[in-house]
Parts: sequence; structure tokens; C-alpha cells
Amino acid sequence: MCYTSGTTGKPKGVVYSHRALILQALSVGLGAVLSITPQDSVCPSVPMFHINAWGIPVLSAMVGARLVFPGPYLGPVQLLQLFSEERVTKAVGIPTIWMSELQEYEKSPGAWDLSLLKEIGSGGVPVPEALIQSYDSHGIRLLQGFGMTETAGVATFSVLQNTLTSESVPSQYNYRAKTGMPIPLAETRIVSLDDDPVVLPQDNQAISELQVRGPFVARSYYNRPDTKSSWTEDGWFRTGDVAAIDGKGYVRLVDRTKDLIKSGGEWISSVDLENALMAHPGVKEAAVIGVPHPTWQEAPNCGRSA
Repeated sequence: MCYTSGTTGKPKGVVYSHRALILQALSVGLGAVLSITPQDSVCPSVPMFHINAWGIPVLSAMVGARLVFPGPYLGPVQLLQLFSEERVTKAVGIPTIWMSELQEYEKSPGAWDLSLLKEIGSGGVPVPEALIQSYDSHGIRLLQGFGMTETAGVATFSVLQNTLTSESVPSQYNYRAKTGMPIPLAETRIVSLDDDPVVLPQDNQAISELQVRGPFVARSYYNRPDTKSSWTEDGWFRTGDVAAIDGKGYVRLVDRTKDLIKSGGEWISSVDLENALMAHPGVKEAAVIGVPHPTWQEAPNCGRSA
């Protein structure tokens, strides 16, 4: 069991079956996701209480990959040293870790040997395209995905489909900056927010709530009958995320429903604005929130780290 939403409301317990965790691990281990093999040394730099460390410990033990645990030592220098000494080939973590590691690595790239580190997985919030490009320049492929405690781990992942490998480089980055397609056994759909449709200029269509289902997606919360509305009558989990799904099936997370900013009758995605700010070379990190405005009802307020 893992708990979720403890910081924003009453904690909700998600109970997993052994079957759900095994199916999640099998799906994540396929080539369409992380493609972990017995030759890999894998470092999950997320704790096991955080969505089961995204299924990496179960998967690695299942296929015989070498597991490298960082424990509480998650500083950028500590992780870079660990990756170098333990010859890590793949790692997963949240965007904050990958941003701080990149900054530290670029200060003195000769200090650590990351020649075997080929792929890193990111999740939690969408990463800016600029971060993906920066890691590419060092020969490390950053892949991002989407998942929740309720999905037992990963639900979508951004590995490029074969039909996209012939696309232009900017087009490929556009797809890699999305949270990807449903992993094997998972399904996604978007359902309109009927009360107040969200329309963003770049999508030119109504943005809708992302819903997920699959054999590893939870069916209820532990001892919480008051949360039945989190599931639809036909068995889909309502994620609370606002998203768009393009013609090729790639999911683009726009924001959490509660984080969208409505300014002067127009919707603004805090995620899109943060990514635009971080694309500027003078900005390392950015956070955008909506604050009350006497004229526009709400307006974005930006904090940044330069």
C-alpha cells in the first residue's frame, strides 16, 4: 500500500495486488518503455514509498539487472559520484534532480565518468524541451513519462514510435517533450470538462481531463467510500490532470485542474509558462502560480532561479 495526496488533503491509501505490481513491472521493462536487461545497472533515485519507486526494484530483480540504491544521498554531487563509481547505465528520478545534476555536471564534466549512462527517466511534472536537448548534447537520452500512485507506477512514456524517427529534429523534440503514449496494457482517454471548457491557443481545441485504466490501475481507495467519484461508472480513473491527446496518441499534460490560471476569461497553463521561462538560457528553474488580480480575476505570478 502507498498513500497519496497527504499534502493537499486527507491521505488516501492505494492497495496493490501482487498481480498489479508484476504486470506493471513487465510493461515498464519492455522496449516501448525503459527496456531494462540483465546487462543494466539501474538507479532508482526515488524512494520505494513513492509509487513503488516506479516499479524499478521489482523489474530489476525480475530480469536480473543490477540495482544501485542512493539511500538518502540525493544531492547532485553525491548522485554523480554514485553513477560514476557504480557504472550506472539507466536511472529514474524527478525533474528537479535532473536539473541540478546537469548544472553540476556542466561545471566540471571531467570529474565524473558517465560514459555508460545512456538513459534517464523523468516523471512527476513535464520537463522542458530545453532540458531534453541539454542531456542529448552529453549523449544521455532523457525520457519522460506520467504515472500516479493510483496507476502503480508508469502509465505513459515518451519513447519515439518508429513512424516518428524520420521526422525533423524539431518535430521529434516536440513529441519527446510530451508525456508519451500509454505503456502496454494501459489505456488513456480525455473527457471534456463540461462546466467550463478549457481552450488553449496552441492546442486550438478544448482541453479535457485525462482518465486512465488498466490491470494495474487501482479500483478504489482503502477504507474511503467517500472517494467513489474518482472513478467513472465504466471503470476509468479520473486523474485530475488536464491534457490533450494528439492524432498519434501522445499525451500532453497541460496542468492539474486546480493549477490552471484563468485570466480575463482566458486559460493559462502554469506548466507551459514555466517551460517557456526555463527555455531562456538565463533561467535555471521557474515556478508559476495564479494570484488574485483586480481586473483579470487571476494573473500569473512567476518565481525564478537565475
